[in-house]
Amino acid sequence: MYVSISRTTACFHANRYTQAGNITGGNAFPYLWKFLFNHPCSPVKKVLISGVSVFLIVVAGAFIFTSTSSESEAGSSVVADAATMVVYKDPNCGCCASWIEHVEGAGFEVEVRDTSELNTIKMQNGIDRNLSSCHTALIDGYVVEGHVPAEDIIRMLEEKPAIKGLAVPGMPIGSPGMEQGAPANYQAYDVIAFDGAGNMSRYRHVEGGANSKP
Repeated sequence: MYVSISRTTACFHANRYTQAGNITGGNAFPYLWKFLFNHPCSPVKKVLISGVSVFLIVVAGAFIFTSTSSESEAGSSVVADAATMVVYKDPNCGCCASWIEHVEGAGFEVEVRDTSELNTIKMQNGIDRNLSSCHTALIDGYVVEGHVPAEDIIRMLEEKPAIKGLAVPGMPIGSPGMEQGAPANYQAYDVIAFDGAGNMSRYRHVEGGANSKP
C-alpha cells in the first residue's frame, strides 16, 4: 500500500526521533550528518541554499553594475578628451539652441557661431542637400549635421569610423531639441553616416512614439 507523508509530518517525526534519544553512541553521527545535509527539514541545508542564492544574486548585480559603470566611464572620458564643439546656426533658431543644451547636458563644451551663411558652411563640409538640417557642428574632425543624439556623437568619437560625419536630415519631431507635443506622436528617424562623397549608410534607427509610422 502506498502511503503519502507530507514534509511537515516527516519533520515532526524526525524531531520526535531525535528528542526521544533513539540515536546513541556510534549511530548518532551518521544520522545527524544525513539529517543536517540531506533531510528536507535540515536547517543547515536551508541556510546553505539561501546563502548560495543570495551570493549568485549579488555576483550578478555586481557584474551588471560594473559593466554599466565601465560604459559610462568610457563615454565620459571621450567627452572630456574631445575638443570644443563648434556649432553654426541661424541666430533665430530656437530648436538649434535646444539641441545645444542637449549636447552640453551630455558634457560637451560648445562654441556657438551664429551665421547667415549656413549653406556655404554645409557645402564646405560635404553635406549633401538630402542630409541638410538647421545647424552644423564640427568636432574632432567630424561633422554633425542636425539633431543627432549625443549618444551617437559619443559612439562616433569612441569608434572613430572612417566617415565624414553623422546627420539627422530635416527636423524630426522627438529628436533632441525637437521634443514637441505628446511623446506618442514623436517621429521615427535614422541617424545617417556619410563620407562627403555622396555615400550614406544608416548609423542607427531611432524608434518613434506609439503613433509614429515605421
